[in-house]
Amino acid sequence: MDMVIKFLVAAVLAGTPLLYGTVGEILSEKTGHLNLGVEGMMSIGACAGFMAGYQTDSFVIVQLLEQAGGINADTLKETSELLHGSFTYTVLDAQEQLHIVRGNNPFCLYHFPKQKVYLYASTKEILNHALHEVRKSLHGSVEEIPVLAGDILCLLPDGTCQYAGFSTSHIYGTRSFFGFPYSLPVAKAQKVSGGSYIRELKNLAGAFGYRPEDIDAMLDEGLQPEEIEEFFYYGEI
Repeated sequence: MDMVIKFLVAAVLAGTPLLYGTVGEILSEKTGHLNLGVEGMMSIGACAGFMAGYQTDSFVIVQLLEQAGGINADTLKETSELLHGSFTYTVLDAQEQLHIVRGNNPFCLYHFPKQKVYLYASTKEILNHALHEVRKSLHGSVEEIPVLAGDILCLLPDGTCQYAGFSTSHIYGTRSFFGFPYSLPVAKAQKVSGGSYIRELKNLAGAFGYRPEDIDAMLDEGLQPEEIEEFFYYGEI
């Protein structure tokens, strides 16, 4: 008997998500449209959601913030310095404050002071394209808010912003070879005035959402120009 009860409980739990799809399909059929792929759409959506969370470490960030006991500049700093790999993430707290934490992934932020509106995207090209679509609804001047690698930017409900930061040395400074970590050499790349390779990298940086200052920061961390170019195209060093 216990086995039957457990089976029925499991059936209800497993069938509840399908109920939402069933209701949606009923409403769709009433409008004259027949969709036979509801279950497949839900399955693909679930798989895509899981993979996105796994690949972007979103679940890891949530767990680290929960262990830290809250969302503020100190806990975000501590959490970000524990993360490895490429990341830039945003967190909205209970006070409706949006925290933008930029690692080494591209990020671009615009501010419309008149409307107290912020718009952001991964690259300036994407943001400018989106801005072209909604520009009629936004009036007045627009300014780009600098958010560099290692910045923690808090956007307050009144439209003002506050800056904090975290160390990015763990992002660029350590690599692994067959599970054994080692550091990048202390020697810095030779930055010659007018160097063609570095100048081309700085010109190319905008296409990947970076600024010339970011190239200088990577060079200061000990990366070679070849490694920076590899990071642009493959997302890893």
